[in-house]
Amino acid sequence: MRNVVSGLLVLLACIATAAAVPIRWADSQLHSAAYADTMRSLPQDSQVHRALVGLITNGLESSGQQVPPGVMSIITAQVPVVLNTPEATQVWVDATLLVRDQLLSGRGGEVAIDVSELVQPLRERLRAQSIPLPPLPKEYTRVVVMNDQSVAQAREAARFIDDTAPWIWIPPAILLALALLVSKHRWVTLAAVGIGTALAALVAIYALGAARDQYVAGIAEGPTQALALAIYQSFANSLRTNLLTLLTVASVVALIGLVLAVAMKVIRRSNGSAAT
Repeated sequence: MRNVVSGLLVLLACIATAAAVPIRWADSQLHSAAYADTMRSLPQDSQVHRALVGLITNGLESSGQQVPPGVMSIITAQVPVVLNTPEATQVWVDATLLVRDQLLSGRGGEVAIDVSELVQPLRERLRAQSIPLPPLPKEYTRVVVMNDQSVAQAREAARFIDDTAPWIWIPPAILLALALLVSKHRWVTLAAVGIGTALAALVAIYALGAARDQYVAGIAEGPTQALALAIYQSFANSLRTNLLTLLTVASVVALIGLVLAVAMKVIRRSNGSAAT
């Protein structure tokens, strides 16, 4: 009976630990500078460059502007140059912080990023080369990154995170302590917790890919979807780093537990042999 109870506690401890990492990560993204740090690298992402070029191209074509191939090549070459400047990075961070604030405020439906301020430095560079860039229609500078349904789900998740993040590490600690107290073989139990947590971390890492497909499914294909995907990948990479840290720590715990379990078994055998 003790083995069954200990096994159940181990299982719950592994699940609780693996769930705690994304919740603490999300709380940090929502309420600290970690969000800005995650967003800061995106203007240097080639996927963002292509998305902005696509938005400009589609915007010009929709307004009836004919873009010569040579001019389009210049635009394509200048976009990375513009986005790699500190000024563009700050503009991007400020725009995405507004998105976070809109999401947390509970006001409005779909969430969009205004990229018009990123286009303005490009327009000035092109003007210096005597290449005019007409104003783009608003629908091509307002990039929807979350539709109404996704926003509703995200706000529910944010409320849940606010409620649970302060105490999220308490259940795993209690479950682990109980599992070790109940178990007859504590080092084996510790190794089992490490192995189980490592497996749970791997499942969570794999789930990031499935969540990506679900996230972009509700966003229209094209540059907007590409930009939304780049944003998702930036967050996913940040969370993946935390999960990989958990995987590493859990693997070390499992190894320590196995080594100590074997060592204790050898010591008991040696003591038994000495006694006889």
